[in-house]
Amino acid sequence: MNFLRLLCMSLLILWPAVAAGIGPTEPCSLITGEEARQILGEEVAAPRPKLVRGMAVGRSCLYRTAAPLSQRGGVGTIRIIVYDTQTMKENDSLFDSPRAFFEKFFKARRSGQVEVVPGLGDEAKWTPGSDTLHFLVGDLYLTLEIKDLTKMSAPDRAELDRKVSAYRKDQSLAVARKYILPRLKAK
Repeated sequence: MNFLRLLCMSLLILWPAVAAGIGPTEPCSLITGEEARQILGEEVAAPRPKLVRGMAVGRSCLYRTAAPLSQRGGVGTIRIIVYDTQTMKENDSLFDSPRAFFEKFFKARRSGQVEVVPGLGDEAKWTPGSDTLHFLVGDLYLTLEIKDLTKMSAPDRAELDRKVSAYRKDQSLAVARKYILPRLKAK
């Protein structure tokens, strides 16, 4: 009986935090498997969540196309990483906050390696070399990479790289606006 009372008291104490959505944002909750299938244009395997460790610790979700590599000549992927203060502190990250990590990450880059993206979250940037969208929303720093199997051609490799990067940027911005930002605002 004491156990039951203790359990009920714990739930009463913790319920406001659970109801308010306090806690780390799980990146696999920001894009569903069906949405990943639509984005990549084919079936996807189950998402792979994991912790990402480096200068900062974040939570990652990876969707991969499901067909064997030999059937299509490549693997389409969607990778979302969410850096939040709680996860960073619990895992002894080098940075105190996601914003501090975001700022340090871009301070180390030359201006030609970064494009400012207006109107997305609190601040957003695109890195054409890695085809990654970086954005701040409240106290979260998110990265989004989408690499589908769309075929493109160009007269030379440099033009092809520019064309692919522009396509991936447009696709990442559309996905962030359509799926990720609305779900973050609902939390």
